[in-house]
Amino acid sequence: MNQLEKPQAKMAIREATRMWQRNEDPYYIAKTLLKQSYRLRQLETLLKKAEQLLQANSSSQAGQELRKAIDELNQVTQSTDTEQSYLM
Repeated sequence: MNQLEKPQAKMAIREATRMWQRNEDPYYIAKTLLKQSYRLRQLETLLKKAEQLLQANSSSQAGQELRKAIDELNQVTQSTDTEQSYLM
């Protein structure tokens, strides 16, 4: 499953917001999209801060484990090859 282009993502968020505001979301799809979008933005901010911290000091075991987790997260978020990568 390919990632959405920015205009498509903005359109989806805009429509989800409209659906939620007008109470046209009986299956909570719009609410879920809005919540996940917010969580993703928060996680991206956390990821940037963790990367900055690692650049300052990455010699410890915890630092190495954090680096591995960050690398795995970056790989997943950049992967657009198959739908399976999003479901695992």
